[in-house]
Amino acid sequence: MDDYTSRVQEAETLRKSGKVEQATQYFQALWEQRPNARVGAGWIYCLRKQEILAEAIAVAQTVAARFPEDEWVNSEFAWCLYYHELKPAIDHNDLGKAVHFAKKIRSLRASELIIKRVTFEMIKFFKGKGDWELVLQWCSFIEPDALSSDRGGIGSHEIMSALEQWYYAKLKAQVNLQQWEQALSTAFAAVSAFPKNDDFQRWKAQARDGTGDRAGAIEDLEALLKHRGSSTKWYILQDLATLKHQTGNLEAAIRIGSKAALAPGEDKAKVNLFLFLAKLGLGMKNVEFA
Repeated sequence: MDDYTSRVQEAETLRKSGKVEQATQYFQALWEQRPNARVGAGWIYCLRKQEILAEAIAVAQTVAARFPEDEWVNSEFAWCLYYHELKPAIDHNDLGKAVHFAKKIRSLRASELIIKRVTFEMIKFFKGKGDWELVLQWCSFIEPDALSSDRGGIGSHEIMSALEQWYYAKLKAQVNLQQWEQALSTAFAAVSAFPKNDDFQRWKAQARDGTGDRAGAIEDLEALLKHRGSSTKWYILQDLATLKHQTGNLEAAIRIGSKAALAPGEDKAKVNLFLFLAKLGLGMKNVEFA
């Protein structure tokens, strides 16, 4: 083993043990002596872990220019851009900057991990803005077969798996855009993969109604309300009451809508429900109820 290889191993040992400040000096000297992708990536990594991000990006640009095909180099470059540029842009609601750096990161030949992270960040960003067209666009950048269906979380608090989050974003966007045929197809796949997710079941019913199958939508909602405590979810009850009204069953609409009004949930979230019930009351000449 020559002296250079031995010093690379020493640098790697320091890096892996968390002694990144000391390792940075090793990697920088090794790069100046004999530039290579492994040393360059290690140098960027150590700078990033010390949160010296501007310098890390400058080094990453130099290293990536020499080794544009190396995945580790590109991944380190991507993580630096993520923390130094993309995250602050999202935090400051800077749409143009966020899109620019998200696309820049996606253009790098980086690891699947960072590419997925960035894509989900943009999906979340556009969901928050209610820009459903762009939510769908960024969902299209991910292949669902590559996503895990395993849930995470700490203790009793679970969070949706990556695949479940992807279905949630895509299906909600299609429903909001009233792309009913596409939404129904997505809903069937989402319900098949995650049968315990009430939102997927609910959106499936909405999509069925949107495609003209109102009876099927009512059947779906009635089945959903029979199990898993869904009967206490006021918004599912509201959906069913609305469909009953649209079929001319006013008595059922008022009964189910009233149950929705009494179910747990903040009154301010139920404004449209209360308005719906008031209109039903007036339509039935029941002014006191209205």
